[in-house]
Amino acid sequence: MISEQESDLTTIDDCWNRIGVWSREESRCPELERYVHCRNCPTFARAGRHVLENRVADDYMREWADIYAQNKQTRAIDNRISTGDLPLRGVVCVANVEKNSGDLSNW
Repeated sequence: MISEQESDLTTIDDCWNRIGVWSREESRCPELERYVHCRNCPTFARAGRHVLENRVADDYMREWADIYAQNKQTRAIDNRISTGDLPLRGVVCVANVEKNSGDLSNW
């Protein structure tokens, strides 16, 4: 069964994918001559407003509520940068350059 939110999204005319700048078809929207890019077109703006005005799904809200409810320290651990196979010396140099406002004299 299609949810109410999915049903609302199917009513959007996504002309930008069919005949707009993101289209892979040869035929183009005649309004592109006037608006240059889909982002400048009122049809695109109306569709964006329609998406933003839709009700957010309950499970999506719960998921984000759980994320924001986590302990701050737990979230900080999740946000650490992974160096992967990079040598740590290179990472320290980048950090030092940023700390010294771009001064490369230490290299």
